[in-house]
Amino acid sequence: MHRRSIRIRTHTDRVEEKTVEPIDSTYYRSAYVNVAKRSAVGRKAEYVPITLAMSEEDTRKQVLENAFMSLRAFERSYSYLREMALVIDAIHKTDEMVHEKKGD
Repeated sequence: MHRRSIRIRTHTDRVEEKTVEPIDSTYYRSAYVNVAKRSAVGRKAEYVPITLAMSEEDTRKQVLENAFMSLRAFERSYSYLREMALVIDAIHKTDEMVHEKKGD
C-alpha cells in the first residue's frame, strides 16, 4: 500500500498538506451486527459481536439473510450495467448454494 498526500482547504482558504495512511481492509470491518434476539417479551433487535452472531444458528441465518437482502438491493440498483454481470451471477450462485445447503 502506498501513502497518499492530500490537500485540505478549509473555509479560511488555508491549505494544509497531510499524509494519509491507507486503511488495511483486513483490519477495518464491522465488529457487531444487528440481529433480533429472543427475550421474555418477544424479539428485540440488538447489536452483538459478529463472532457470537455467527456461532448461533438463529442469528447466523439472520446475518446471512441480511447480507442477501443487501446483495439483492445491489442487483436491483446495478443490473443494467454489463460490467456487473459476473458479480450478479456470483450473487445468484452463492444464494442458491447457501439455500440449497440449508434446505430453505
